[in-house]
Amino acid sequence: MECPSYIVTDEEVEELVRYWHRRWLDEQWWWFVYGIVDVQGVRKQEVAGRRIELAKKVIGNEAVDKAVKEVEDKFKSGLGDARAWDVFENGFKNVTEEEWKNLRREWGWPAVGEEPWRSLRTEWKENEKGDAEPDTLEGT
Repeated sequence: MECPSYIVTDEEVEELVRYWHRRWLDEQWWWFVYGIVDVQGVRKQEVAGRRIELAKKVIGNEAVDKAVKEVEDKFKSGLGDARAWDVFENGFKNVTEEEWKNLRREWGWPAVGEEPWRSLRTEWKENEKGDAEPDTLEGT
């Protein structure tokens, strides 16, 4: 519902930029850590990107860039190891593939492509009708 009498402030738009960039960054990070891209994630990326682009028209590139940097700085500070962000941002310029594999093990990350939800995955079995149905939920 639209409400013409409610005027959004620049600060509110900046907060929306932070929100959408964090959603975008979370998805990118998921893909980076697990090496898995899913359709739902792609859709989230598209929505976040469009919302951020629209915000540029409202508050300008400089304000959007500032909000994006704030989100990234906070995200980086929570990683605990700057090498992870370096590879995320720059690829393998500063680390060999073997060093990368060792870092992933050091951080407790799965091998690229390994199912991150393996321990919570639903195991399926066929019932009498041949339909798939949940059997057990591991890790619960």
